[in-house]
Amino acid sequence: MPASAAVDTRSKGADALLAEFLRRLESRKEGRLAVHVMLSRLRPFNRREHHLHAARAGFAQLADERRGQLFVLSNADLFFFFSKEVEGLVRSEIMRVRFLFTEDPIVAKGPDADGFITWYTVDRQYDALVRAARGASDSNAAVRAVTGRDGAWADLKARQKASSALTPELLDRIEAGLVQADLSSLLRRHAVCSVPNETSPEPRFVEWTVCISDLAQTMLPHFDFASDPLLFQHLTESLDRRMLALLAKPGGPLDGGDISVNLNVATLLSEHFFTFDEKLFTARRGCIVIELKLEDIAQDPESYEFARKLAQAKGYRLCLDGLTLWTFDLVDRGQLGLDYLKLNFDALMLVEAEERRAWLEDAVARTGPAQLILSRVESAEGAAFGRAAGVQLFQGRHIERLLAEARQRRQYVRLNRRASGDT
Repeated sequence: MPASAAVDTRSKGADALLAEFLRRLESRKEGRLAVHVMLSRLRPFNRREHHLHAARAGFAQLADERRGQLFVLSNADLFFFFSKEVEGLVRSEIMRVRFLFTEDPIVAKGPDADGFITWYTVDRQYDALVRAARGASDSNAAVRAVTGRDGAWADLKARQKASSALTPELLDRIEAGLVQADLSSLLRRHAVCSVPNETSPEPRFVEWTVCISDLAQTMLPHFDFASDPLLFQHLTESLDRRMLALLAKPGGPLDGGDISVNLNVATLLSEHFFTFDEKLFTARRGCIVIELKLEDIAQDPESYEFARKLAQAKGYRLCLDGLTLWTFDLVDRGQLGLDYLKLNFDALMLVEAEERRAWLEDAVARTGPAQLILSRVESAEGAAFGRAAGVQLFQGRHIERLLAEARQRRQYVRLNRRASGDT
């Protein structure tokens, strides 16, 4: 085995190559590190060859530069062996891989969940490393054995899976249905509020969205709309057009104050958006916050930059939605020219309170206390944690409860005043 090499071991008998490497490594463990990236645990639509190739590319380059040894197992997992000197490069590469699959549940749990990435200091954890490699090899053998022994069942499962996936033909049916469908029952509203205390939530704007899961149940139950990312992207662009039509209607969401709406970059550059924009009074544009996804921006930065300048010149505000503990530090609000960043609250913030509060305080300082929105806040503890770190804007079920309680208090006061006036 050369000092540094990339070995794609997905051919027959490949796992033996890793076993042989580990046998030789036993006598020279000092100073060696390893990382196991469990790509096999990703959801099926994230394990397509182009996804896996993108995940492996950086490690393959490091191996080609003789900075480490890469092994790609038959189940798509990879092991990368390296020295302390290149640890920074490897950790950067791991961050990139996490970013690629940030929406996958196994990645969204975060690094502390230890279900996607495992690090090893070889001289101290050699036995654990060998067990992990053997376990991956054994699982591959088990899969092959089950497939061979019960091929009819495997074929049936494969057909069932294929039948529940989104296809171009199904997408055409969905889009045709969307033209006629009444989406008002599928609309959901979630207020973004300043919450100086638990009794005084102050709405800043209301996010309006179409509930995708309810749409799926209504139009094609038992089908996975997200099974093909490209088709799903096309579907969201169709939903964007329907949402713009709803916003343009008299008596629609725009009549109720400032709002936000999730749109694709491609939609902002479409004739549908230009038509919508032309019908708006100039003053109403400043009442609309357009929420975008990080992966959409990253897919075509030049189109994003053009769309951003165009939208903001007309008075719209822009928000980057869906950031997590693991992706927030990848974003610079000023560099991207955004008005808001929306960070999903994570239970880890309460588990590692002191460390995470310091991190959040820094995030608020870098972003701006009136520009960072802490979303998915489910409890009073989450809101208190954010306030302690300097967050001013919140969104989530707990915030909706506070708004409902505030409305009840106002109604109670009005009823009391009426009763007092009658006596």
